[in-house]
Amino acid sequence: LDGKVGDGDCGNTMKRGAESVLEVLPKMSTQSPKKTFAAIGRALNGLGGSSGVLLSVMFTTMAGSMSEDAKFTREAIGPAFVE
Repeated sequence: LDGKVGDGDCGNTMKRGAESVLEVLPKMSTQSPKKTFAAIGRALNGLGGSSGVLLSVMFTTMAGSMSEDAKFTREAIGPAFVE
């Protein structure tokens, strides 16, 4: 995907990121979007490279924009994508 402009590892990084999330998913709370997004952000922080940092910041920021009692609804999660 980023072979012409980047270093060509975007696909590998995304795959490792998805595997990291799948690895921690059974260990994280999925009742709260705030906690779920924060856990995903922590998992992606160890991914390395600029993609890992950017994805980690994105999920952590999204988690920070949600209330503690947020539910998995469009109204609760949608605004996090605008932040």
